[in-house]
Amino acid sequence: MITRFTIALIVGLLTLSTAEICAQKKTTVRKRTLQKKVGFYTEKYQVLYSDTSVREGTYQLVYKGVAIEKGQYHKGERAGVWTFYNLMNEVEFRYDYDKRLPFQIMPHEGAEYSARTFPPLFLGSPMVPYHFIAVNTYYPLRESENYADCKVVLALEINALGRMTGYRIVEKSKEGFNEVVLRAASMIPKNWRWVPARKNGKNVASDYLISVIFEAVEE
Repeated sequence: MITRFTIALIVGLLTLSTAEICAQKKTTVRKRTLQKKVGFYTEKYQVLYSDTSVREGTYQLVYKGVAIEKGQYHKGERAGVWTFYNLMNEVEFRYDYDKRLPFQIMPHEGAEYSARTFPPLFLGSPMVPYHFIAVNTYYPLRESENYADCKVVLALEINALGRMTGYRIVEKSKEGFNEVVLRAASMIPKNWRWVPARKNGKNVASDYLISVIFEAVEE
């Protein structure tokens, strides 16, 4: 004989199971993975099955078979923590898009690093700006008669709002090399995003430095 208590318990379990099934149906979002070639890079990302124009889920930016950026999209916007790597597969830094703050920044010689003090960062893999400058420079013809290796240090001026406001050469070489590097800097996309430098917890204007090495090769 089934008591009223047992019947009530069975009905309660059935109701709970039905509610769980409905909740699962509501939270299930169908996705598909797409792959797109963008210049020298390959993007691998998830989109909504119902609307492939909306990125929703995992994302990777790949260069020569190495993932240099990893993160998540939510409703077409970057969300949560993203990780940016160099070509050695080392973490350069992580960025929390919810808090709008970088962390776990790899220190480099010549700059101060802490949770409250760090230099400006390109909001992505540092491979991107370095590679952009490299592919848009060339050994100047006027210097080709006197082959020699040389180094030019380019400074990108990043203001306290994280915008690039200018560029200049801080370690100069022969004029021909300087001109080639400045020309490449003038082509930097305006929509690139930057993390402003911080000093004692406050955003400050500072320089993002890129060293360009010219190697002379006689053919």
